[in-house]
Amino acid sequence: MSTDLALPEVWPGLAHELATLREHRVAQVRTAAARLDGRFVVPPALDARQYALMHHFTYAITAAVRERRLDDARDLVQRWAAVDAASGVPLLPGHDVRIVAADSCARSDDDRYESPLFLDLEPDRQAVPSAPWSAAGEAIKLAGFDHFITSVTGVVVTMQLRADRDTTQSYALKALPGTIFIDVVQDPVRLGELILHESAHTLLNEIFAACGVELDPEARWFSPWKQAYRPAYGLLHAGFAFGVLQKYFEYHAAADERPSAYARIRAEIGSEQWDLARGSVRDALTEVRDERVASLLWSFVA
Repeated sequence: MSTDLALPEVWPGLAHELATLREHRVAQVRTAAARLDGRFVVPPALDARQYALMHHFTYAITAAVRERRLDDARDLVQRWAAVDAASGVPLLPGHDVRIVAADSCARSDDDRYESPLFLDLEPDRQAVPSAPWSAAGEAIKLAGFDHFITSVTGVVVTMQLRADRDTTQSYALKALPGTIFIDVVQDPVRLGELILHESAHTLLNEIFAACGVELDPEARWFSPWKQAYRPAYGLLHAGFAFGVLQKYFEYHAAADERPSAYARIRAEIGSEQWDLARGSVRDALTEVRDERVASLLWSFVA
């Protein structure tokens, strides 16, 4: 499958909106940084890795200033200068990402989120957990979803090393655009699944923000993934992420070279779940007024 086959026609327009959002956010940080006597220097153009790291530092600096830890804030400002030289790992051709273990990050427990934030504030150091990163990137690329990664994902924070059959944990948080938090496995197809799943969530968060999507927080629809009634935001996130993964699994289940037994099982399970979820997701889609965003989501309602 080529990349173009996985991308709906509205993608170029949405990619432009994402770039505009990124430029706007960088401009906001540059304006705020000017108040720090020019010590927090943010270039006008950042790649995905720098953009994600910018949010780690602005989150940490803001918290330090709010808590009157001014020495910590000054130290963070000085450390930010090393971000330009921060090392990366080639996840996809021409797209390096920061891959850093959670236990080497600064942990922040934010009441707004159910999961902790792990902040990569030591850009001059990087201990890369052993995993088939490039093979996972290739699995994503072969299924046609490399654009979803290169457009948004810049930092991968790894949590636990798991056996390939173990249950894994992963998540993404609005506070840190471009960052995903995942457990690590050695099966490239399954590692690619974890990367793609959370990248889909952070991508959709960025698309909603870029296109000004507002959803009714009161309306509820049944989600077979959570076995509960959920608002449109949660259900559409699940529908998009699992819709993307369904196509990913179907590709690797039938791949000419090295078909994945894991992908075949997940595709079968996913098909059954979609039979239960399709009506709810389509109903929730009526909440999305932006036709481009609705079209993107509709493309992955299997």
